[in-house]
Amino acid sequence: MRLAERYVAGRCVLLGDAAHAVHPLAGQGLNLGLRDVRNLREQVQRARSRNSDHGAAHVLRPYERERPSENPLAANSFSLIETSFGADSSVVAGLRGLALGVANRISPLKRLLGDAAAGRL
Repeated sequence: MRLAERYVAGRCVLLGDAAHAVHPLAGQGLNLGLRDVRNLREQVQRARSRNSDHGAAHVLRPYERERPSENPLAANSFSLIETSFGADSSVVAGLRGLALGVANRISPLKRLLGDAAAGRL
């Protein structure tokens, strides 16, 4: 797991794997990168609609402020999931099974987890 400290320097931005390298758990690193692209696209489109310089610091600042807040949480979650599934401990396996069973039985929680994984939140 590697997370960039800054996402913007001058007129350059980091996104995707350049900004955050995470465990390849179910392709979630790709989803994070796509969310980076979506956020940056929104910032650029806003600037262009105002005929503003889309590479200016004030345009890129929201991207730098918003994206790093989600990425560490996601990266650490992926790491926790990977660790729990890689553990040989019967206690960890039991807790993991219990957590998955609860998530599977509580429809709103199941939807929430699915939406989070798909980037719909």
